[in-house]
Amino acid sequence: MKLKVTVLGTRGIPNVQGGVETHCQNLYPEIYYQNHADICVIARSPYVDYRRSEYKGVRLKSLWAPKSRKFEAIIHSTLAAFTTLFDGSNVVHVHAVGPGLVVPLLRLLGKRVVFTHHGPDYDRQKWGKMAKEMLRLGEKWAVKYANEVIVISEVINTLIKTKHGRTNANVIYNGVRQPPLPAEETRRATLNQYSLKAGQYIVAVARFVEEKGLHDLLAAYKASNCSLPLVLIGDADHPDEYSERLKKQAAETPGAIMTGFISGDPLYTLFSQAGLFVLPSYH
Repeated sequence: MKLKVTVLGTRGIPNVQGGVETHCQNLYPEIYYQNHADICVIARSPYVDYRRSEYKGVRLKSLWAPKSRKFEAIIHSTLAAFTTLFDGSNVVHVHAVGPGLVVPLLRLLGKRVVFTHHGPDYDRQKWGKMAKEMLRLGEKWAVKYANEVIVISEVINTLIKTKHGRTNANVIYNGVRQPPLPAEETRRATLNQYSLKAGQYIVAVARFVEEKGLHDLLAAYKASNCSLPLVLIGDADHPDEYSERLKKQAAETPGAIMTGFISGDPLYTLFSQAGLFVLPSYH
């Protein structure tokens, strides 16, 4: 029987900001090429410009979701779970503890479920008390009821053993396929766009949320009197008081450059030509 997989818990692919999104963008084409599996990623409509599409052999479908930090993931995941009744999938792959809330529902619908735990999202500063409790519940249910659990680090493996007694999780670390170096003309154009010189700038890549620590990076950069430009790549998924304050802080920091969200060759260029990469994230 041909493997037919439905994927939920991601905003979408390709070129959608976020760690889970990058994970999925790289993972599923590899599974397709290696196993000739029929894979469909269900994206959230606010983040993609398609209703149906295809990416490197992987089918893509968008489904309505509210663009709301608090309700987006659970509403979309619940709707996506019910669509699996009609798509012929024999495996549903769920990502992250928020969407993990629908794992018991998927089992009741007769699906075999693989759950990937990307980290304890309830530790992130952006969530309030009620949201954190729901994320903890999502972790508990997903770890308990999924047929198979994948964790991306030994730290998470120890966490679910200790908290939930799940002792047979599969530890699969995130891997990186080195992208080809963009052509010299492309590199030069990207560097010129931001008035940068190869090897003579610092780069940080992150969503503009508090737990990424970019405010600390900007403060440290300003205090250091460093002569190299600091390039911040990324933006906020859900603009809020913090992201607006961060942008104001960057605008008032001499030498700081904000590119917004970028992907593909411009991103690869700024990564590959930087003199220093920094990651001030708390998690």
